Amino acid sequence: MQAVAPPFTKSFPPPRDKNTLAAYITEAAMLEQQFMCQYLYAAFSLKKQPDATCSPAQLEFVRRWASQIYMIARQEMEHLSIANSLLTAIGHAPWFGHDNFPTQSRWYTVEALEKKNIGLNAAPKPIDFPFLLQAFDLQVARRFCCMESPTLNYVPPQDQANVTDWCYESDESDECGCVPKVEGPMPQSRTFVGGSAQSANAVEPGTVQELYAAIRTGLEYLNQALGPKALFSGHQSGQSQIPSEYNIYLFSICDLDTALAGIKLITSQGEGIDTPPGYDSHFQNYYDMSVEYAALLEDDPKFEPSLRLPLNPKLDQYTDLITSKAVKAFDEGYVAMLYMLSAYYGNYRSGEYDKPPYLFQALEQTVFAPTMTMLIRSLAELITQLPGNAPGETAGPVFYLSPEVLKMLSQPSDPVFLDINFHRANLEAVAYQLDQVINEPKLESALKPKFEYVHQNVLRMVANLSYIYENGTFTKFVNLPNCPQDDGCE
Repeated sequence: MQAVAPPFTKSFPPPRDKNTLAAYITEAAMLEQQFMCQYLYAAFSLKKQPDATCSPAQLEFVRRWASQIYMIARQEMEHLSIANSLLTAIGHAPWFGHDNFPTQSRWYTVEALEKKNIGLNAAPKPIDFPFLLQAFDLQVARRFCCMESPTLNYVPPQDQANVTDWCYESDESDECGCVPKVEGPMPQSRTFVGGSAQSANAVEPGTVQELYAAIRTGLEYLNQALGPKALFSGHQSGQSQIPSEYNIYLFSICDLDTALAGIKLITSQGEGIDTPPGYDSHFQNYYDMSVEYAALLEDDPKFEPSLRLPLNPKLDQYTDLITSKAVKAFDEGYVAMLYMLSAYYGNYRSGEYDKPPYLFQALEQTVFAPTMTMLIRSLAELITQLPGNAPGETAGPVFYLSPEVLKMLSQPSDPVFLDINFHRANLEAVAYQLDQVINEPKLESALKPKFEYVHQNVLRMVANLSYIYENGTFTKFVNLPNCPQDDGCE
């Protein structure tokens, strides 16, 4: 698809001071993390073996969808990194918090989404899109497509009928086919943008497309009004130097050019803004999945690509003892990961990277790959093989952040984040919970070695964290240059 920023969309006023700019970027960081959690939950639910409702031929579609969703989730992690790199570059604290699921973001309410229709005749009426943890099905594929969609007028003409059908009210009801019924009132997500307590430039949330346009314009304005040194007065964020591994592109942000490159990468990958025809955006991927899914269902109405995971599971809801302990281990691992990210982004200084003790090397070499892939993903996929509460239901992980955790994440400069024993203890708590699971007599024999594997991975993470902290890592074969302003940011 090819999309450009629509000229008729009502824009925010751009930020005219650094605090307002930081509020916009913090809002973006939380949105990216909320996208990531939803996509991961859907990916965790997809089947890995054929069964009565998923033939070997159908499983090939499911395997490809899982690969695509994991890729999109990784790119949302990349977007989260870019947003936090922007925050640290302008001298503000990173933000790795989010509200728990389910939650209604103000960026996906009817009022906000209606702004996408400005300038269209007989525009369809949008609906609220809540943020939910839901097993993958056609409803979910379509909702993700709608959440990533650019302005309707810039959806390819041949696809507009489907997007209108999926993402807007139908003629017969005030609902669409992509949002399930959720009991009780929907909790509202916090917002860092808008409200009388904010600056005079604050506005009510509009579309995410507008949010990034405002961030871009604010960066350009403040770079000229304040000067580069005053705008980029913080520090270059630490980055794992893997420019193409896992199909993500992490790079340091410390000036206007690198900041704008980060914004362009986010909007290109997500909505496909300013991209050539056929670009592999998140919107296009979810659109194609939805079309394929519907075709498979037409041929076989019994087709089910995912396990039956609960909708929006809670941390304390599982009655099965093994499931309860495994889910607790996952949540503690998720929080440990966010604490390491907060410590790394909030306190990184390039001049200290190669000096003992090697805290930033230890965090970098622990959180970016082993924790995300060998703990979070591996454990979540095991949890989906454990019993849920309802007949025929398996369990799903919970991305729960307590008020105490959220308070900690809001204070990344707290000295505890620089204490290697704090991070060791967090991972050791995960290992303890996994040990409890492994020693449960009722744990299925086929699952025990898989849990032991994750347990051993966590113990290795603890050992590696300590070793690298004391000794550092091997010297890189290629030392990439620092950004020109990095020394001035310290």
